[in-house]
Amino acid sequence: MKKSTMHDRFYYFKIALWAIMIIFFLGCGENAKGKANENPKGVVNTGGNKIKSDKPNLMLPDFSLSGLDGKQYRLADYVGEKPVLLVFWATGCHFCVKEIPALNELFVKDRDNLELLSIDIYEPTSMVRSMVENKGIKYPVLLDKNGDTARAYRVRGVPTFVVIGIDGGMLYYGPELSQATKKIGLS
Repeated sequence: MKKSTMHDRFYYFKIALWAIMIIFFLGCGENAKGKANENPKGVVNTGGNKIKSDKPNLMLPDFSLSGLDGKQYRLADYVGEKPVLLVFWATGCHFCVKEIPALNELFVKDRDNLELLSIDIYEPTSMVRSMVENKGIKYPVLLDKNGDTARAYRVRGVPTFVVIGIDGGMLYYGPELSQATKKIGLS
């Protein structure tokens, strides 16, 4: 019987580590079945500009991300005129892909009453562009390549929907699009 070498143990350790990372970041983690939270604890500013909230001790992080369309998107530019729906997602998430038709319909039907910004987490531009083209996504897709924005919003699984009211206050935080649209009054 052959003894296990250090190389073999390191190989299995790397595989296990990669599996854990994939499950955590792209595997439709705990939010897919977790309960919605209207005021998640720990949503903090990460050093960027802040958007004031009407809720005590809650500051929503501002961000500036590149979109697939080449434009720069800054959250503060969208808060104030109408509610904003942030959608944190990944191409490898079954639940995220399943919501695309409903999000397309929402974007087209309610664009006068809602700003919709989807934020892809950790994926290469080419992979995201391919999904956008194949699924016919009509709404803006932003790229959070290093996950800073997702971490600032304490995203633990995808999809995660965040509804921000006209006043900048958080109205909804959770895994269900139907609950998010109810908070906006669009269900």
